[in-house]
Amino acid sequence: MTVIIQIHYTSIANTKGYQKAAITLKGRSKEQAAYEFWKWIKRKNPLKVEIKQVLCEKEDITELVLELEKQEIDKIMNDNLPF
Repeated sequence: MTVIIQIHYTSIANTKGYQKAAITLKGRSKEQAAYEFWKWIKRKNPLKVEIKQVLCEKEDITELVLELEKQEIDKIMNDNLPF
């Protein structure tokens, strides 16, 4: 199944950005696909960016994507590193 995901964001320089993509879910949830798209946007952007809104098929899934991002950060912070 393919969905249209739109991500609106701002950068640290107060510029607004918008990315839109048709993404095949391939067994993933729409939130997971949107989060992976968001990580791609962050890698491609030279400035720090923040999510303002995430839409999937005109449904607002911003909070779900932000929760996935928080979970990943928490997982990294709680890693029991040997040093």
